[in-house]
Amino acid sequence: MMRGGNRAVTYWESYLDRKKLYGNKTAEEGLRYAFMVDVMIFEDRVSLQSRSLEVAARVLYGIEKIFEDCKVRADWENANSKDFKAKYEAAAEYDLFHAGEQWAVAADEAVAKDREARAKRAKWLPRSAGPQ
Repeated sequence: MMRGGNRAVTYWESYLDRKKLYGNKTAEEGLRYAFMVDVMIFEDRVSLQSRSLEVAARVLYGIEKIFEDCKVRADWENANSKDFKAKYEAAAEYDLFHAGEQWAVAADEAVAKDREARAKRAKWLPRSAGPQ
């Protein structure tokens, strides 16, 4: 995101354009976080090792994970569509709303472990027969 002296806001705006995400409130919330990242780095001179910067970066990464398979507006716009590709469950998996609880470096590992544990439970729990 911050390669070559580019600002996070510039990256995020191009990300919104590339993925056709303008109009999506979750994706547009990333602009606020990108602005905070820019202020922390370029104005406040916050250390790149700072916890606050890590939390903001993790939120941005989580939002990217939600929309990683989206290429056009139809991929995220209608949740009832068979073409729906946005993975909103990633918001919970990456704990976007309480992002300070884990470091971003471990986020993918933690989510992978949680998914694996849920899959094992689902495999071994007896299936409900439902009403008869």
